[in-house]
Amino acid sequence: MIIRAWVALLALVLVLALAGCGSKTTQTAAPQAGAATNLKLSAKDNKYTPTILEAKAGQTVRLEISDIATPHTFTISPFRVNEAVTKIGTQTVQFAVPATASGPVEFFCSIHVGMGGMLQVKP
Repeated sequence: MIIRAWVALLALVLVLALAGCGSKTTQTAAPQAGAATNLKLSAKDNKYTPTILEAKAGQTVRLEISDIATPHTFTISPFRVNEAVTKIGTQTVQFAVPATASGPVEFFCSIHVGMGGMLQVKP
């Protein structure tokens, strides 16, 4: 548990450092809490892009994952999301952002170390 917290903190620091390197890798969700939103994520070269997604607390997220060439997972442990991403090409994962969630929450592939990012949850 402590190791996962350190890994999450390190990932957040890395994401923030990379965000300052000139390329914006944020995708923002629709502005209405409770409404469904559509986001896109690429799984090319065992790397999720963009590395920062945004959604509002209480939203349902429909996440289209493209560029799938090998099996992955899309995991957000605090939300109990752990979806197998095995359809070659494109696959949609749907999950609910808890109404009580806020701040940065790590998402990752449990198969490929370092493949992940942050979901920034807005109130």
